[in-house]
Amino acid sequence: MRNASLTMLALAAWTAPAAAQEAPPVTVAEHRGFLGGGILLASDQFVDAGFAAEGSVAIPKTPLSVFVLGSLGSASDIGGRGEFARVAGGLEASTCRSTRTCVFAGLEVGFQRQTWHDEDEDLMVEHHRGVLVGPRFGFETGGQAVRFRMSLDLLQYRHQSSVDDTRWQGSSGITLAVIRRI
Repeated sequence: MRNASLTMLALAAWTAPAAAQEAPPVTVAEHRGFLGGGILLASDQFVDAGFAAEGSVAIPKTPLSVFVLGSLGSASDIGGRGEFARVAGGLEASTCRSTRTCVFAGLEVGFQRQTWHDEDEDLMVEHHRGVLVGPRFGFETGGQAVRFRMSLDLLQYRHQSSVDDTRWQGSSGITLAVIRRI
């Protein structure tokens, strides 16, 4: 009898992790969304760095959320520096395999504006602006309410400039933020 009990206990312990892995994923849509802030680092014709604010609203009963992102900071290169501003939004799909860690992927559309001032004596000023579009993906981790969120953007930038021809070019960025789920 004792051996049978030990065998049943060992079998239950051995199959418990498999049963836990088969549980359906927890989705971010179970939350109403989030608000947060952090930093954005991006690279295009300049290196951009700024403070970022972002938020989302979950679409009920789906893994989808509508998100917005805004960032203000500086644009710089080896010859000068200036101001940087970005506003973007889009749609993300999220899945959480645990209450601690979630991954997401989505599509981002936005607008970016940069000015650049030459550090030499001639004080040349350039104006840059354009539409951004492309994928974003990342992860978030933490507790049920306060979490760390990292997203990577791989965008195309419709670059218009006061000193160059209009063209599409790549722009990549990373956003690191602390968020509060609502």
